[in-house]
Amino acid sequence: MADLKKLKKAAIEIFWKEKEQPRLEPIGLDPTLSPLSSVATASPASAPVIQPAAAPVEVDQAFYQAVEAELNKAMDTDAAEFYNQMAVINEKFPNLDEPTRYQLAFHAAQTAVKARGVTLTFAGLLKTLDRLDQVLDVEKREFKLQNEQGYQANLGQVRRKSQEIGEGIQARESRLQAIEKELESFIAARNAEKKKLEEERSQLISQRVVVESEINQLERKKGEREVRFNAALDAHQRRLNQLRQNLQMHLKSVK
Repeated sequence: MADLKKLKKAAIEIFWKEKEQPRLEPIGLDPTLSPLSSVATASPASAPVIQPAAAPVEVDQAFYQAVEAELNKAMDTDAAEFYNQMAVINEKFPNLDEPTRYQLAFHAAQTAVKARGVTLTFAGLLKTLDRLDQVLDVEKREFKLQNEQGYQANLGQVRRKSQEIGEGIQARESRLQAIEKELESFIAARNAEKKKLEEERSQLISQRVVVESEINQLERKKGEREVRFNAALDAHQRRLNQLRQNLQMHLKSVK
């Protein structure tokens, strides 16, 4: 758990500094994927490995895979075996109707996990989906916290810089007012100094405009990241909902 928190903390800096994000090796949940060649010959004592799922093209790939990795950590052995069996049957028997494929996969998975002392049930699969829904909720809360932390860290730095420039402008404006009150004998020197200070003020004002625009960019970036993440999250949610519906349709009556 400590290593996971360190990884998530580092991810905040990576996201906001626009560095390349670490690529997590995902484990897929989509039963329509091609199976691994070792699924059928795996040792009964070993836990099944689920084939990686391709992220939908309309969502952020890194966000999708990161959420998928967390989902896989919560996946039970029996549910993982069911998804693997679905992948095998979908590839070998694509012409079978969907209810038959689901039932074949269910019974094949029951046989496979029984050798490992595990019992696969329809209720167990539904509980797994409930747990995966909870994982999505946790990921959403953690992302919002991390996204806000990254935003606030960068926003504070930019605001401090803007404040420093504002103080510089104010100091020069105060100096300008003092110079204007000097004696007429110093008019020539005063005018030269005034010109210099006005130029410096103009430069600082221009810099402040640029710096303040960074705040707008940060806000826009925050919103864009949230949109991408929500799209990835919604894609997982739709997939889980579809699986839940299919299970209800095809396995509810299976004993």
